[in-house]
Amino acid sequence: MEQKIESILFYKNEPVALGDLSVWLEVSESEVLEGLETLKNSLSDRGIVLLENREQYSLATSPDSSLSLIHI
Repeated sequence: MEQKIESILFYKNEPVALGDLSVWLEVSESEVLEGLETLKNSLSDRGIVLLENREQYSLATSPDSSLSLIHI
């Protein structure tokens, strides 16, 4: 489940509602929430984090991994 959620969030590149994830994945909201929790845990030591805001979910760069200066 978490791989499917991650793929959707990566593809959409914007916050996605819990209800939409449930419909698109054809599972209950509780199953989506379980998948989101697993995804959150699997991302804990990586450069990406799962953000939640009012039952909207998205992927973002981890504050620990972001660069303050980029020299090109």
